[in-house]
Amino acid sequence: MNRVLAAALLLALSTPMLGGAPAEAAPTGVPVAGPWGIAVDPTADTAYVVGRSTNSLREIGGDGTAGATAPVGSFPLGAAYNPVNGYVYAANYSSGSVTVVDPSTMTVVTTVATTGLGAVGSNPYWVAVDETTGTVVVSFYSAGATIGVINPVTHALTSLALPVGQSGDSHVGAAVDSVRHVAYVSDSTAGLVDVVPLSGAAPSTIAVGGSPAGLAYADGRLYVGFASGTTLKVVDVDHGNAVTSVPVGNTPSGVAVAPGSDAVFTTNNGDGTLSVVDGRTGTTTNTITPNAVNDYLTWPAVDPTHRRLYIGDFTAGRVLIASPSDTAVATTLTLTPSASTAQTGETVTWTATPSTGTEPVTFYDTTSGSTALPGCTDVPVDGGTATCTVAYPTAGSFTVTARSAERIFLYEAASSAPGGVTVTAPSMTPTPTPTPTPTTSPTAPAPAAPALHGPSSRHLPTGEVGARYAGRLTAVGGVRPYTFAVTAGSLPPGLGLTAGGRLQGRPTRPGARTATVEVTDAAGTTAERDLTITVRRATAATLPAIDRAGQVAPPTHPTSYRGPERRTTAWRATAGGVDAYPVQRMRGRDLVRGEAATLSGDGLFAFDSARLTATGRAQVRALAVVLRARARAVRCEGFTDYAGSRRHELVLSRQRAAAVCSALVRMRAGVRASSIGYGPDRPAVVGGSATGRKENRRVVVLVTR
Repeated sequence: MNRVLAAALLLALSTPMLGGAPAEAAPTGVPVAGPWGIAVDPTADTAYVVGRSTNSLREIGGDGTAGATAPVGSFPLGAAYNPVNGYVYAANYSSGSVTVVDPSTMTVVTTVATTGLGAVGSNPYWVAVDETTGTVVVSFYSAGATIGVINPVTHALTSLALPVGQSGDSHVGAAVDSVRHVAYVSDSTAGLVDVVPLSGAAPSTIAVGGSPAGLAYADGRLYVGFASGTTLKVVDVDHGNAVTSVPVGNTPSGVAVAPGSDAVFTTNNGDGTLSVVDGRTGTTTNTITPNAVNDYLTWPAVDPTHRRLYIGDFTAGRVLIASPSDTAVATTLTLTPSASTAQTGETVTWTATPSTGTEPVTFYDTTSGSTALPGCTDVPVDGGTATCTVAYPTAGSFTVTARSAERIFLYEAASSAPGGVTVTAPSMTPTPTPTPTPTTSPTAPAPAAPALHGPSSRHLPTGEVGARYAGRLTAVGGVRPYTFAVTAGSLPPGLGLTAGGRLQGRPTRPGARTATVEVTDAAGTTAERDLTITVRRATAATLPAIDRAGQVAPPTHPTSYRGPERRTTAWRATAGGVDAYPVQRMRGRDLVRGEAATLSGDGLFAFDSARLTATGRAQVRALAVVLRARARAVRCEGFTDYAGSRRHELVLSRQRAAAVCSALVRMRAGVRASSIGYGPDRPAVVGGSATGRKENRRVVVLVTR
């Protein structure tokens, strides 16, 4: 972008061009004059918005209540929440400074003068935070080849050089990869994204073209918005920085991403729309108008914990708060059986077809109650469908229902209408006595040899160690009854085949086994087929539910509790109440989506530190093993005791959760990781002494995908 266009960009950001008609009704949301950057504290269900027209920072509750304000510098643009020290940072474009605010009191902690870096620091535009170390990165619109770096403890300002040749360029958005500790800064002049290792290693660039503006990073992907055009670009950081384009609304300057679901949002200030993008597939799933057509939307921000999306509406002077139902696409699920009738011992394949999305489907037997069918949990959608093959050993009428998973902000969960199948026992027709025939007549042909029918290595359900396995083999032709037997190879340990063709038992070892199965009919004719059964490692579902008898709800003010030590319902549980088993009990198992493990805080970290001890590293290494096979994404939740100050414990819990996530990535767990700290708010144990409450100091890891 040439210098004239650069000036035009700044003008557009200074004075929005509001070509649309005014809204017919007052927009919903929280009044903020000139809302621009938005910072979110997901542990407090609170957002903080800079008011460009009032030079202030406004506190906004997730329920839509307006809180206190704090003064900041002139013409504030960027805002970021630092989970390490609990402060909010505001970049003041016209003041040449960054204001640091304590959100617990909404008072200014300090003001960092970026002009100390010289002319390059005159116009700070955006701020971003390394959520593991707390390091704050500042981009500058001023002509210069430098970014600012603020120490989260001392607030000292240093700088890191951008690639050579950018001394005259304008830099806008900033984002940080908190696992690799790399900053990304958009160069709106040269059509580049700068890659700046916070270690001080040599920077590099990624060519994206156009005039890049807002940036957002999550789970190995960098999302790039633009100050013109109708395209969002996605950079696959994990695969050589490959760049793809996604069509979105007009002028998608602002970008935000919901970690875990990879829902990406662009605020399109050229037409007042919000584009919703599936970051995994690179497709736009929905386009909505949050308020009025042609409203100038500034920047979005996501609270993944409380499932909220904040959107700045400069025209209306409000911050809008959207929920997943406002952005997600409604999905319908059609369920069809391969047959509506079957005989005992035969199989029926159920096919679920979602109208949109590719979220996994679980099939349930809803004949009486609702029980997930064996081998049919979280079945991936392949080619637009998910299938489940069920063997029916007994006669009766059976119903099946399919349910697709929700993907927050993108696709709503869906349930199919129940499907039915009627299973009957085969009719036994007596064999008539043959009429003698002259010896000169041709000999009647022998009965046809039986052939295995139905299950094959492709259709047999996958087993799981410790879980009941049920399958059935059938045959057609020949003379009934049939007898089945394994003649070569072997079934998985723990499984057996009855003479009647039933595969049953509880597998004891993971792996795939191939067996040759022979069927013999009443006339002694045989046929055979090779069948393969795969057994996966057990999951937490095969463990007994955690006994919660006698536990109490975590008190709102645990310091006021007096009495002996007592466990709460937060013991061995995620913040959302999912059972979280000690990682030692998961040995030989896999953790899958919706399951969790607890890492004991006693000896996990050095005292009052986020540094993992040798014991802690061993626990994380063991956890990496149980995640490697079937988990794809996790959330690390940090918790502490309540003996110290709440602020200190919050910071420590966030640092420890981030440390575990970083260690899992380093130990090749094969997962994308995000972290959050809850501090002392959900104690596992109350009462007694801090020494006796060691179970409060813990990190819980939940598999989210």
